[in-house]
Amino acid sequence: MSIVAKNALVVSVERIKDQSFALSLEDGFLTTLTDDEVAAVVAHELGHVWIFTHHPYLQTEESANRIALELVSRDTLDRAYGKVWTHVGSKGRLTYFHGE
Repeated sequence: MSIVAKNALVVSVERIKDQSFALSLEDGFLTTLTDDEVAAVVAHELGHVWIFTHHPYLQTEESANRIALELVSRDTLDRAYGKVWTHVGSKGRLTYFHGE
């Protein structure tokens, strides 16, 4: 895991070689999170890793959220997303399951 001064996505995970991945968190954003929210952010990003290693062509935010919800509460994930949107200055659309 790397804490960086600036991350265009605020939080991201990328494959660095074969089956190794690197998590990057923007410092200014990380300092706004509670411990539970950090866990939610990491769970979401690990969801992306799981999807990539099992179904690389099915990568969606919805799928990463579904996996994260196996580890953290929906309320905590909602709060973390709210802080992402505050940090970037625009509100996105939070998706968990089709039709929601």
